Amino acid sequence: MHSVSVAYMSCYIAEKYNLSVDYYSLITGALLHDYFLYDWHDKEDGHKRPHGFYHPSAALANAERDFEINSRTKNIIKRHMFPLTPIPPVCLEGWVVCIADKICSTKETIKRH
Repeated sequence: MHSVSVAYMSCYIAEKYNLSVDYYSLITGALLHDYFLYDWHDKEDGHKRPHGFYHPSAALANAERDFEINSRTKNIIKRHMFPLTPIPPVCLEGWVVCIADKICSTKETIKRH
């Protein structure tokens, strides 16, 4: 449900601020940004790096394996954890998903506690 929320929030931000975005890439990137296919809570999974640093690369590898995605969508997936990961998105859609992800994650965390 998180990825769907990020897709909705991304569209909301783009429309609210009248941003000229590629909606296909925006929505595809938002839906696949956390496509890492493992339980990040499982300490026995063998990942040496913390989840926040590792999962963008895992999500991108899985998305490239399972779907035909364009370079803009690849950048959205790979860079959505900025500034935790050091390289920022290069496209407007990447920035929108990055911000939408943080908004949705914050709302989900507050709702849980």
